Amino acid sequence: MSAVPTFWALTRFNLRHLLVSPVFLVVVPVTLVGLVYSAYQPPMPTWSDLIDQVRLQALGLAAVMFAVTTFPAIREVRHSEGFALPLSARARLLSLSLASVLVTSVCVGVLVLSYLVVNSQPTAGTASPPAVLALFVLAWCGPLGAVASAVWTRSYTPLVVLLLLVPAYLLYTVTSMGTRADEILRRLNGVARWVLDPLPIDEPAVTALGVLSLVHISFMAAFLLVFALARREGSWVLRPVTLGAAALLLVGVAFVNVYAQRTYSYETPFTDQDLYGAEADPCRVREGVTYCPLPGYESWIDYWHAALSPTVARIPDHARDRLPVVWQGTQHLRRDVREFQTGGLVFPRSTQPFPPPGTVIVFDEWDPEVPYYRDALAIEVTMNVLGLPRHWDHSCSGQGQARIVLGAWLVSADERFSEPEGTEAAEEFLSYYDPSELDLRMTHALLDLPPSTVSDVLEEHWESLLSADTTTEELAELLELPLTADGTIPAPAWEFAQWSVNPFPYDSDWRHPVCR
Repeated sequence: MSAVPTFWALTRFNLRHLLVSPVFLVVVPVTLVGLVYSAYQPPMPTWSDLIDQVRLQALGLAAVMFAVTTFPAIREVRHSEGFALPLSARARLLSLSLASVLVTSVCVGVLVLSYLVVNSQPTAGTASPPAVLALFVLAWCGPLGAVASAVWTRSYTPLVVLLLLVPAYLLYTVTSMGTRADEILRRLNGVARWVLDPLPIDEPAVTALGVLSLVHISFMAAFLLVFALARREGSWVLRPVTLGAAALLLVGVAFVNVYAQRTYSYETPFTDQDLYGAEADPCRVREGVTYCPLPGYESWIDYWHAALSPTVARIPDHARDRLPVVWQGTQHLRRDVREFQTGGLVFPRSTQPFPPPGTVIVFDEWDPEVPYYRDALAIEVTMNVLGLPRHWDHSCSGQGQARIVLGAWLVSADERFSEPEGTEAAEEFLSYYDPSELDLRMTHALLDLPPSTVSDVLEEHWESLLSADTTTEELAELLELPLTADGTIPAPAWEFAQWSVNPFPYDSDWRHPVCR
């Protein structure tokens, strides 16, 4: 019988015995069910979420497969040396490693498919094949580590240490909070993360990053396998060669870590060619609004436009050219916008990608059922249209300016929600610009008027209302709203207000500079 058929026959034997072993039948199904049902299910799943979540699950699966593989590995190294077998010790270890890797791969596939199937929404975004394959190779380190430890120790000590380490780690995490030991534990976690995931940024859509991650974890898996084979029988010439190969693989792991840290950071800009390819055009136009999503997020344009369309509908037609580009970023990396057709805009050198002038950023998180996401997008677009600075870039006071009241009216245009929720969006917009009580009263007065009345005034006096010199009182005159004897708007129905008669209690002699 030749060696190749014997090898595959032994692999089938090892595979069958792994699947029917009591440890596998008890531990692995329970682990898979626990991982699937305890997994976080985001309202709008993405491939970035999938990679992050399955990576953690793969580490847990690797620990479980370490335990499952330890028992057949110990039997192999302890009880097969005295028999005349058709395969060498290295070939038998390779067969066992292959069988355990196949089982582990199926389990990781179950985790990936469960994420894709369980979520109610399609998974948005993209992931390069190397980034997905790296998840499988990461889980392989568990069974390959079991083979290596069994070969070199010939005992169950590593498995016992693992079984004791997990509860000890959890207990130490809880008891060390608020102590110096907490800092030690945090640093150890940082080292472990640096070893397992050397990339300072993590974006599965970028092929270069996926390749680096795959190469790094493949070197680690190959080291475990080669290190195990170096311990088995063989000539004195072959063993140093095998140990040298294992050492070179460790050098490769260190090199990939250093290269990744030096080449990529949160400051590294990635062009759309890195994400789409050289010829792809990411931008789409809906009713005068330009949306530029990340690859695979094209379906999210419907959600963004649904959030913006009520506000956009209130903007006069001749002012639609002031609408900014809605440009999608990601929490993990910076997109390079130098090739955008928006006037050659370039990001500032900062740790986070704030949108340049004429651009509004949305991130790779969204929940259509949560008003926060819709309100935040409508507020940012309105700030751009009215020429108001973003409050997190430059704090200024718009007190008494008609345009901050108009901005509050614009962002409250979504009629799908009840009045208190619409009032909350309007008052949140006001709160960014240090408004007065008159501004709040005027806002509630506008919300009580028919939208067509305000739209007619906005259409006719758009340019003057955008001026910082146009006051709230002048807006009241244009709308023919009666003022009281002291020059204020009558108090609204405060039960719908998020703030009471004195809405912003941080009044003092010091004020922000006036918004211009």
